[in-house]
Amino acid sequence: MTALAFKVKSKNGQQILKDLTSDSTVGELKMFLSSISDVSIERVSVLCGYPPKPLDISNDNQKLSDIGLKTGETLIVEETPAAASVATLPAEPKPVENGVASHETLVPCRPGILMKKVVPSDNSCLFTSIGFVLNGNVDTTVHTLMREIIAMEVASDLETYNEAVLGKPNADYCVWIQQPSSWGGAIEGGIQTIFPTEDMEIYREAEQLAHEAKSSRQFTDVNKFTLRCNVCDKLITGYVEAQKHAKETTHTNFGEV
Repeated sequence: MTALAFKVKSKNGQQILKDLTSDSTVGELKMFLSSISDVSIERVSVLCGYPPKPLDISNDNQKLSDIGLKTGETLIVEETPAAASVATLPAEPKPVENGVASHETLVPCRPGILMKKVVPSDNSCLFTSIGFVLNGNVDTTVHTLMREIIAMEVASDLETYNEAVLGKPNADYCVWIQQPSSWGGAIEGGIQTIFPTEDMEIYREAEQLAHEAKSSRQFTDVNKFTLRCNVCDKLITGYVEAQKHAKETTHTNFGEV
């Protein structure tokens, strides 16, 4: 008999479940997951593995060892839809302000939950993140193609991407953004995320993740952070000063202190 520990993700957040063993049954697992997630036991559905796939929990008498669960696994708890009710009265529509319905009118209809994926913290992390969303894997070389796409888009629209917006002449920006040491920001994010935001449920979940990251200071203030030049060991404050140092010395290898 082996003690098991699982990371459980549900609509209530993340918890660690340590009360089960390899001899525990599927029924016991469902009972704990129901308690953690506030999902009724008959509607508990579980995803496991990567990419997450449905876990067969139909037989309450099976042992956890028999369904292949191992300690350290991440279990994503979902709620299966309830049977449709009969002859229900239509709900009175909520008011719409400026053409946008309030959050309360948006009923979750998509299975799954939004999860945060951590990618390497380097000068190309924005491009790596977008590449992961598009391709489903972390590829730290994808930034080269994405930087080329940015440069082509910026060069093709001199009116939108003028010197006032870019902080430098258009042609200079196109050269600069293709350098591996250059950070992507709002301009790059805007160009590579031109798609409709009709799925407001995903938007709200992403917004919640962003608020959580901000409240726990999982971000870098590029105007105030301290860098060390890994070539000459000089301490530098802020991204602008780092750019200046790189231009004066050709040193482009920096690390955050």
